[in-house]
Amino acid sequence: MQTRAPGKWVFRFLLLLCVLQGGWILLSYKFTADLSEVIQRYPVGDKAMVYVVVSDSGGATVPFTYHYFVHRPIEDDILALESLRNNATAFLVTRDHDAQTSVFGNQVKIAVRRQVFHFHNPAIDSTTTMWRSMSGWMRKLITKMMTS
Repeated sequence: MQTRAPGKWVFRFLLLLCVLQGGWILLSYKFTADLSEVIQRYPVGDKAMVYVVVSDSGGATVPFTYHYFVHRPIEDDILALESLRNNATAFLVTRDHDAQTSVFGNQVKIAVRRQVFHFHNPAIDSTTTMWRSMSGWMRKLITKMMTS
């Protein structure tokens, strides 16, 4: 009677352990940059503020990134930074430290000349979410009103 070598079972167990550890690391890792300081603020209407926050946790090729947030106004920089870390998502992440930002009422215009790493439009996101949540007959009615 032959006995099996324990090497195969040990190898399979260690391979399974590595896969589980890798999955745990990916699930528990927070994929956000470490926000360092609020460098500029722009009021948008009465109830919002555009925050420009620098992150110095880049690396050798991109030492600084600039994150743009739309969030409620908070006067204290430390509290604002903490709130942005926990409750907000940057709508623009760029490498451009000289981006031209202008606010007209509730509209924000940002002109960037260097690399943009991430961008999404929060106004379009909220509109498409609202549009998807409407029932079919309401969408047809609105579409019909817009085309006539």
